[in-house]
Amino acid sequence: MFGSLLALLVSLLLVGAAAVTGHAFAPTAGGST
Repeated sequence: MFGSLLALLVSLLLVGAAAVTGHAFAPTAGGST
């Protein structure tokens, strides 16, 4: 039960981190996405 919750939290954190780094680096890379 807690395992699935933890997995969901981790995935959300990873997606959030990817979004933040994407927004940070997209203008310099010329970026779409």
